[in-house]
Amino acid sequence: YRIEGQSFWNDEGTSAALATRDLAAITRGAANDIHPPLYYYLLHFWTQVVGSGDGAIRSLSAVLGTLLVFLVYLIGRDSLGPRTGLLASLFAAISPLGVYYSQEARMYILVAVLGAASTLFFLRLLRQWEQQDAAPRHRLSAGYLVLSVLLLYSHYFAATVVLAQNVAFLAWLFTAPDHSLRAALRRVRDWAGLQALLVLSFVPWLVP
Repeated sequence: YRIEGQSFWNDEGTSAALATRDLAAITRGAANDIHPPLYYYLLHFWTQVVGSGDGAIRSLSAVLGTLLVFLVYLIGRDSLGPRTGLLASLFAAISPLGVYYSQEARMYILVAVLGAASTLFFLRLLRQWEQQDAAPRHRLSAGYLVLSVLLLYSHYFAATVVLAQNVAFLAWLFTAPDHSLRAALRRVRDWAGLQALLVLSFVPWLVP
C-alpha cells in the first residue's frame, strides 16, 4: 500500500544506482560499500523485468516480505503444529519492522527471508538426523548449505543467524533421542563439514 508514497532516501538511491550496472561493476561497488552483493544482483535482474521506478524497485522487497510470512508459517508448523504456524505467520504479517522493510529498497528483508529459509532447512535436517534417514538428509544438507551461503552474501550480520544455528545444534546434540557416542560423533562430523564448506564459500568475498 502506497509503496511509492515517499521518494528514495540515500541508501535506497545507492541500491537503485547499483542495480543499473553490470554484475562486475555491482561487485566492485558492493566491495566499496558495507554489504555483500547478493541483493544488488537480484535487484539488477528484477528491474530488467519490472522496470526502474520507485515502486518497481521496492516491489522486490514487498514480494520477499510476503514470502517471509509463509516461511515463518512453515517453521511454526514444523516445530509446534499448524496452529502455531498460523499464529506465527500472523505476527510476521503485522510486524512493524517486517512491513517497514518490505517497503524499502534495501537488503534487510532478503536477509530475513534467507535466514528463515536456512533455519527451516536446519530444523528439518535435525529431524532427519534423528530418524537416521540418509537420502533426504543429503538433499536437506545441500539446501541448507546453498541457502546459508546466499544468506552470508546478503549481509555481514547474517553470520549471527549461523552462529545461533550452531548454538541450537549443540543444544540438540545433548538432548537428541539417540545418545550413543558413535551417533553423536557422526552428527558432529556432518555438521562440522557443512560449516567448513559454508566458511570456505565466503572466503572469496573476504579476500582483497
